[in-house]
Amino acid sequence: MVESVSLVRFLSSAANCSRNEAEKFIREGRVKLNGKTAEAGMRVNPGDKVLFDGEPLQDSQKSVIIAFNKPPGIHVTNDQKKKNNIIDFIGHEERLFPIGQMDRDAMGLVLLTNRGDWSKKILEQMKNADSEYIVSLNKPIDRQLLYKIGKSKQAIQAGLKLFPAGKFGFRAVASNAFFKNLWRLLKPHNYRIRELYRTRIAGVRIDKLKPGKWRKLNELEKKALNIS
Repeated sequence: MVESVSLVRFLSSAANCSRNEAEKFIREGRVKLNGKTAEAGMRVNPGDKVLFDGEPLQDSQKSVIIAFNKPPGIHVTNDQKKKNNIIDFIGHEERLFPIGQMDRDAMGLVLLTNRGDWSKKILEQMKNADSEYIVSLNKPIDRQLLYKIGKSKQAIQAGLKLFPAGKFGFRAVASNAFFKNLWRLLKPHNYRIRELYRTRIAGVRIDKLKPGKWRKLNELEKKALNIS
């Protein structure tokens, strides 16, 4: 840290929490700055000592956000006690945590960051912003059924768009939250989702990133997520 920052910003980064949570912790008297109970509006300078619940905090982290192409079998969790967790698999030097959830057997794009405020902002966007998936089914897809599903009231409200992709699958674009309900539209027609592969979250695409690999987001992608 080379210049002063707001205590809320410092706490959000160092404690991996949102800014609203940081403000709440300060109001509750859980934060001390240089031995005194902290107050909203304070700033942290180089050399200052910040304690949260009696434990020292250091804002030594750089602001990091990465895109990861998750292979199947990896748990999207920051619980490192869980076998095959995403944190240990990536092994990043910073303490990252995943943004949002993904089933263990699903594949594709996952975003991870060390900024609690970034995570909260992106999660809010993911409720409404388009995500894109490639869906593979247990039997050949009926294109008329795709058209019917796409014209259903539930799909229209979610902005769902469906495009055939091979004999057994399709490409789906909709808000991220809607995909939790996608299987319900297919189940009455005896379809099961065999593979689910996320290729895009808002303005971030997986592109040529290979399974099990990660990359930093560029400035355009950060801007698309409103975190630049």
